[in-house]
Amino acid sequence: MTDLVSVLVRELARDGVRQASGVVGAGNFLAVAGLIRHGVDYVAARHEGGAMAMADAYYRATGETAVCATTHGAGLSNSATALSEAVKHRSSVAVICGDAPTGGPRPFDMNTAGFADAIGARAVRVTAGEPVRRTAPRALALARDGDGPVMVCLASAACSGEGEPAVVSEPVRRPACQPAEVDAVLHRLATARRPLVLAGLGAWRSGAAKVLQDLAARVGGLLTTTAMATGLFGDSRWSIGVCGGFASPVAADLIGQADLEIEADATDAAIALLDAIDAAELVRTDWRDVAEPMLAGVGWAQEPYTDVSTTERIDPRTLSLELAGILPAERTVVLDGGHFIAWPFMYWSMPDPAATIFIGSAFQTIGLGFAGAVGAAAGRADRLTVVALGDGGALMGLADPGDADPFPSFGPCRCLRRCRLRIRGAPLRPRRGRSPDDRVPRHGFRRGGRRVRGPGRHGTHRRRPFGAARMVRGRHAGHAGTRLQDRSRGGRAIPGGACGRTRIGKRGDGRARDRQP
Repeated sequence: MTDLVSVLVRELARDGVRQASGVVGAGNFLAVAGLIRHGVDYVAARHEGGAMAMADAYYRATGETAVCATTHGAGLSNSATALSEAVKHRSSVAVICGDAPTGGPRPFDMNTAGFADAIGARAVRVTAGEPVRRTAPRALALARDGDGPVMVCLASAACSGEGEPAVVSEPVRRPACQPAEVDAVLHRLATARRPLVLAGLGAWRSGAAKVLQDLAARVGGLLTTTAMATGLFGDSRWSIGVCGGFASPVAADLIGQADLEIEADATDAAIALLDAIDAAELVRTDWRDVAEPMLAGVGWAQEPYTDVSTTERIDPRTLSLELAGILPAERTVVLDGGHFIAWPFMYWSMPDPAATIFIGSAFQTIGLGFAGAVGAAAGRADRLTVVALGDGGALMGLADPGDADPFPSFGPCRCLRRCRLRIRGAPLRPRRGRSPDDRVPRHGFRRGGRRVRGPGRHGTHRRRPFGAARMVRGRHAGHAGTRLQDRSRGGRAIPGGACGRTRIGKRGDGRARDRQP
C-alpha cells in the first residue's frame, strides 16, 4: 500500500495539484503524508464534510483542482452532503478515500461504488501499484473535464501490487455547437427588437464573457447573468446585473420587456452565432438607445426604502449598504444556504464570478459556509474572504472556523437570523423563542467581534488574521434587523484542532457584556 500511495500522490503533485484538505484516518494517512511531502498545501479539517466543502470552494475561487482526503467507512460517509453539492455544481475535486480490501469488506467498510453511484460521482478504484502512474493523471483529467468530482478509492490490501487493474471511466465528450442550432437562433434574431443576452457559470468557465459582450453589442441587446455568474460583465454600462428573484425592480422591468433571451454558455457557440449574424448582415436593434435612460436606476442601492432600524436592531438593508462601503472591492464572498442570502446578492458587488461562492445552492443544503470560506481563503490569499451565514448554518459549521488560522485573508463573518418571509402575500411566522446564537460558545474562535445596533455604529473594519469576525443576527427588513456580539475578550488558551489553539472566555465575562446596552 505504501508504494501504491507514494506513486499516486507523486503523480497528483506532478500534475498540478497544489491544495488538499481532509481528516486523517487509517485509510488515508499515507496519502496525506505523501501529499505534504510532495509540497501540496494541506488543511487539517475537523469534519470530512468541512474538508469536502473546503476543496469545493477552493476550486470555485481559483478554477484549480483540489484534493479532499477521507478515510474509509464513516469518514467517507461524513462527506456525503458536501460531496453531493460538489457533484451537482460540477466542481473539479479529487476525493482520495480509503476502501475495502480486495479480499472483501470489513465490518466497518461501505459499498463505495454504490455510494458514488447514489450521489452521481465517478469512482476510480485503485488496487494495483503499477498502473497508478497512468491512473492518477487520468483521474485528474476526469475531474477537470467539467463533469464534477472523481473519487480515487484506495483498496487497503493492494500493497503487493496484485489484484485487478485500476478502473477509470472515460471523460465525457460534449458535442460541438450544431449549425441547425445556430440557424434557429438566427431566425429568431431576425424579428427580435429587444434581445437580452443571459450568461451563467458555464460562460465564466469557458471564457465566453468577452464574446458575449461583443454579441450583445452587435445585436443591440442588454446583458444579464445568473446569480452564480455575478460580476461576469464587470462594470459594463449595458449590464443590468442579476436576473431572477435577486433582480432589482428596474432590472426586472427591463427583463420583462425583452422579446428574445439568448443563452450561450460556451465560447464556440457564441462565436458561431456572432459569425452567422455578420454573414446574414442582421440589422442592429435600437433597444440600447431606448433603455439607456433606465440603466442609471439599475441596482438595489438606487432603490429608496424606509429604514426600520430600532435602538436594538439594524435594518439588514442598511447594514448591507454600510458593509458594501467598508469591505474592499477585491473580496471573495462565501454564502451559505438559507433565507438570508438575498441581502449580499442585492447590495454587494462582486469583481467576478470566482468571488461569489454560493456553496450549498446546488444541493439545497446549509452548514457548509464556514468550511467553504476556509477553502476560498486558501485559494485566494490576495482577496479578503467574507462569509455570510444564517444562524442555523453557522451552528452546523461551528467546527470549521478554527481551521482558518493559517489564512490571514479570512475576514469578516456576517451571521443573520432567519428572515420573516411572505409567500404570495401571506406571512410565514416562525415559532418565536430564544435566539440560537445566544447559545453559541462566546469565546471559541479567538476572534474579535462587535454588536451593531445602527448605521455608523459598527466601528472601522480592521484587517487581521481572520479579521474582526462579525457574528450578526437579524430579521426581515420589514420587522427588525441585526446585532453583532463581541466574542473575544480575555480567556485562556487550550489545545484545539490541528491548526492551532482555541480560546475560551473567562467565566461570566460573556454574560456580563451581553447585558450591556
